[in-house]
Amino acid sequence: MHNCFLRFRYIIFPNGIILILFESTANVIIKGKVMEITVTPYECCDLVVVSGRIDSYTAPKLSETLNNITKNNRYNIILDLSDVIYVSSAGLRVFIDIQKTCKRLNKGEVILVNIPQRVYETLELAGFAPLFTFYQNVKSAIDSF
Repeated sequence: MHNCFLRFRYIIFPNGIILILFESTANVIIKGKVMEITVTPYECCDLVVVSGRIDSYTAPKLSETLNNITKNNRYNIILDLSDVIYVSSAGLRVFIDIQKTCKRLNKGEVILVNIPQRVYETLELAGFAPLFTFYQNVKSAIDSF
């Protein structure tokens, strides 16, 4: 059994405005968003669902979100990238940095889930694919912890 303690979402708009929403059962759809981040803490890990573009504009907010998780001594992170349409080198840097932080002293790891083919090809081309574990669904990733 996995308990959800808190759920919130960041939405970063092209004009730089950041909207923080606390999740409810209703879906929030806003046109023109660049990236959306939803964090769901579980007992054994944190699920981070990212949608949209991860580029030089949005990567700092993703990095901040992931670093806030590790600052709370939580090092098992699942990144669900099913709705990510683009990852730049800045986004790849965020993935590598957080993986290094989590694996330092064998504290945990970052697992990538539901990764789109284009994003996987980007990781593979950059030579970063071997640094991550991949799962087809969130449940399998959670069960691995």
